[in-house]
Amino acid sequence: MEVLPQDCIAHVLSRTSPQDACQAALISQSMKDVANSDSIWEAFLPPDYREIISRSTPPVSFESKKELFMKLTSPLLIDGGTKTISLDRTTGKKCYMLCARELDITWSDNSLYWSWKHLLQSRFAQVSELVMVCWLEISATINTRMLSANTYYGAFLVVKFANRAFGLDHLASEVLIQVGESKYEGSICLCHTKSPDRIRERSDGWMEIEIGYFHTEDADTGKEVKMRLREVKGVHLKGGLIVEGIECSCCAIMEDEIYEMKNADGTKKSRLTNPGLPWSQWQLLDSILPTGGFAHSFGLEAAIQTRMVCEPEDLKIYVVHLLENTGSLLLPFVYSAFQSPNLQTWYKVDKILNATLTNEVGRKASIAQGSALMRTAASVFTEIPSLKVMRQTSLGTGVVNFHHAPIFGMICGLLGFDSGTTQRAYMFVTLRDIISAATRLNVIGPLGAAVLQHQVAAIAEDLSNKWMDRPLDEACQTSPLLDTVQGCHGYLFSRLFCS
Repeated sequence: MEVLPQDCIAHVLSRTSPQDACQAALISQSMKDVANSDSIWEAFLPPDYREIISRSTPPVSFESKKELFMKLTSPLLIDGGTKTISLDRTTGKKCYMLCARELDITWSDNSLYWSWKHLLQSRFAQVSELVMVCWLEISATINTRMLSANTYYGAFLVVKFANRAFGLDHLASEVLIQVGESKYEGSICLCHTKSPDRIRERSDGWMEIEIGYFHTEDADTGKEVKMRLREVKGVHLKGGLIVEGIECSCCAIMEDEIYEMKNADGTKKSRLTNPGLPWSQWQLLDSILPTGGFAHSFGLEAAIQTRMVCEPEDLKIYVVHLLENTGSLLLPFVYSAFQSPNLQTWYKVDKILNATLTNEVGRKASIAQGSALMRTAASVFTEIPSLKVMRQTSLGTGVVNFHHAPIFGMICGLLGFDSGTTQRAYMFVTLRDIISAATRLNVIGPLGAAVLQHQVAAIAEDLSNKWMDRPLDEACQTSPLLDTVQGCHGYLFSRLFCS
């Protein structure tokens, strides 16, 4: 590095991160001089940093761009003290907080319902305390142009609970995030002990209530983001909620959040790998996980009614052909999503699979199972916040269909499964569900089903090895007749399954 020109080193460091630049400054004195230069740290500042500091209260003084960056990593009051802005220390992304006066709080102008006061613990001049009300509704809007482009954000209501707080946890409050036509709606109980993963204590002593997540697009694409929390269905009184504001802070769900080291052979080693991993594997394969798999028969019900499957031997042939078709058509999508468990890959793989599936019944079944799996995984595997962020930012956007195979592979990748286990698990889930459907359709008894599953296991292993680790362009159908039969399911006069 020492022999490289300083402008070359500066150009390289400006493409990294503030953390990398600080680490580079420890190498040598000459590297320190380059790493602390204004040209590098200006690249880490937001493009509109001059306009931001012109709005600060009081004015910001600095001698270098690095000093300015470090000052901006702490909240800076702007716009007459009604907002704060700060930069994420790791990425340099902008984080905004709107004070309570900038929020739309129903009946906040009536002192019978809301009280405005100053708290020493607050960075703002005033906060609002709920005196007593039956209609609780707090909302705010912010334009994505104010935030960093192409970034995932979380919206949080920053509050305290007074000692006299009452009635807040009788009914769950509704939360909403809306960006343009995209909308996420959910609910949360305003009690820390009942929602410990969504109501957290901050380093400044306040509590943050998770409203939801959203994604900003290019800087030129400005959209209004609406954030809301309300509880209006109950007629009971509630009070004691102290509101400081709503904060929009960046949340990284990049690949380096999932993987932080490599094994000796160069393969990725998940930091989520721990002694509890087998339990996550078993839970993902457990039939009690509410993913809707048992609502579908993979065309078996239509095959029985068309007399394609009449006896247990016919069933065994059908199961083997189904597994072959699953391996050839869907394992490449599972594998691709597993390899890169991020939003961009998921969108791409999901779109290709939606175009690949040829019958409407199978397509709807894949979407129904995938949506249920994503919803369940985001609620169960809370140690991976990326799952909830990706689900909430994708709901209602129309850019993703939530097909089952890519979601299954992505979840396994985030949980730290290896490639072979992931693809065998997908084959096992297919085998489990088809045999369960055969039992309920009375083609085979429970004991016979267990025997059949054991007999087919060796064949399933051979098929898994045959189709394992294949790229997307090798995905194909080996049993098109099964696809045709499944497509006839909607024409059955009476039916037990959805597909």
